[in-house]
Amino acid sequence: QGNDDGALADLDAVLRAQDTTPPVLFAAACLDAGRLHESRRDLARAIELYQLARDAFGADQRTVDSATRALARLAAL
Repeated sequence: QGNDDGALADLDAVLRAQDTTPPVLFAAACLDAGRLHESRRDLARAIELYQLARDAFGADQRTVDSATRALARLAAL
């Protein structure tokens, strides 16, 4: 909704609570945060978050697939 800073703050709170966050939500938060960081050209952080989303045990397969595609896209740059 045009408030990337607020969204990142909310997503970071979810990421910090990894131990108590269901894996499906954690992975989705990583993917969303990765997209925001990528849009800001913070590619190193975006890659880190996409890897977390891809590797989260119990993540939704669509989230894993999206993170995998994002990593492949960034690797081609």
